[in-house]
Amino acid sequence: MIVEFPSPACTADATLRKARADFLKLVPHRPLPRYSKLVKPIPVHLVGVPFFDKLHGQTGVAPNGVELHPVLSITKGAQK
Repeated sequence: MIVEFPSPACTADATLRKARADFLKLVPHRPLPRYSKLVKPIPVHLVGVPFFDKLHGQTGVAPNGVELHPVLSITKGAQK
């Protein structure tokens, strides 16, 4: 599934800025400007706004085209 975190330069919203900061704490390196996979996946629980995008060959897209953007929160580990 594709999820998106706004750049801190593009929002003053504390919730969105915290979600991005929490994401950056979980990954072993800074995100790249292009798609890349983690060597070891990190299970997370995401809360975000669902958005149905048109299927147009995106990498990592869900079968129904649903994406989350913006992400409102991220926590390590799957929700029980």
